[in-house]
Amino acid sequence: MKISLKKNLNLNFEEAVQKVTEELNKHGFGIISSIDVQDIIKKKLNKDFRKFLILGACNPEFAHKAIEINDEVSTLLPCNVVIQQKGSEVEVMIFNPEVINILFNTEDFKFLSDTLKKKMEEIIKNL
Repeated sequence: MKISLKKNLNLNFEEAVQKVTEELNKHGFGIISSIDVQDIIKKKLNKDFRKFLILGACNPEFAHKAIEINDEVSTLLPCNVVIQQKGSEVEVMIFNPEVINILFNTEDFKFLSDTLKKKMEEIIKNL
C-alpha cells in the first residue's frame, strides 16, 4: 500500500496550488494550515530549495467522526496535501486514508477511510 495518492500536473506552481485548493473545497475540505517548506529551509538553513508547500486539509465531518471513534487519530490530522515543483511539472501528493485502516483496524475506521479514499481519488482525478 502506498502512503500517498499522487499526480503530476503540467501547470505552474501557483496555478497548481489554486487548482488543488479549489478541488479540495468542492469535496468539503478547508485549508487550515499552510507550510512553505522552501521559505523555512531558506530562513532556517540558508539553503535554496524547490517550491514545496504542505497544506493541512480538513473535512470537519470526517475529522469529527474519526475523533469520536478513537481520539488518537487526531495525531494524523489534518490530512496533508503536498504540492512540490518537480522539474517542469508540479507533483501533488495526498495522504492515503487507507493507512488509517492499518493503524486502527476496526470496521468503523474501514468504512470511514474507504469513503474518504474515494473522495481523495476523485480530487486527484479532477486535477
